[in-house]
Amino acid sequence: MTAYRSPSVETITRYLRIDPRAAKGIKIAMIEKEPDTVLGFANRVMNGHGVEAIRSEYAWIDGYYQNTVALYVNMGDTYAPTVLYDTAKNTFYVTSWGDWYEHSPYYRKELAAERRYERTRRW
Repeated sequence: MTAYRSPSVETITRYLRIDPRAAKGIKIAMIEKEPDTVLGFANRVMNGHGVEAIRSEYAWIDGYYQNTVALYVNMGDTYAPTVLYDTAKNTFYVTSWGDWYEHSPYYRKELAAERRYERTRRW
């Protein structure tokens, strides 16, 4: 079994604004289960809108995740707190997927590519 890093029960409770028992269930799942199972459980507990993937053309994680850099519970808003799994770091976070992505190296690479494209389009 792979050891996944994860936030504390207190952090999960505070940021997701859920019952401490539900937060403890998510935390135990983070320790004992595979990421897909954890996110499915968190989706049910949090009344989310399913589990979504964040992909980047600038990443290759492995044969399973391929270019999926993160998985998260869709809460209907880019900046709503959620449970996110970083596939490259094998780490769970309680954050918004928008904040996570803006601080990721993939976002900076995509911005740089867009700027290069814009400069060439002007000619």
